[in-house]
Amino acid sequence: VKTKDKIIATSINLFNLHGTKDISTNHIAKEMGISPGNLYYHFTSKHDIIRSISDNFSNELVSTFQIQLDTISDFSNNLTTLFNRFFRIQRSYQFLFLEGVHL
Repeated sequence: VKTKDKIIATSINLFNLHGTKDISTNHIAKEMGISPGNLYYHFTSKHDIIRSISDNFSNELVSTFQIQLDTISDFSNNLTTLFNRFFRIQRSYQFLFLEGVHL
């Protein structure tokens, strides 16, 4: 796994647990055991990390919806599956919704 992906995963975990206001890039770097400079090599700021996480959320959501829509056979069943998948994805990125993060 690439460092950039690890930063994203660690950030999501920390933001979901503690919120974005209480977590700094230094907290993220410390949690990962890397230097802040290494983190800044990949992301210019915490806002940049959050923007990347938001993009990942959007891409994952679009991909999930597209796969589900491409396999529609029973609309009612697929709609239920679609909403279940949406809520599962949403839980993974809960801080985006709980804090109303603005990009």
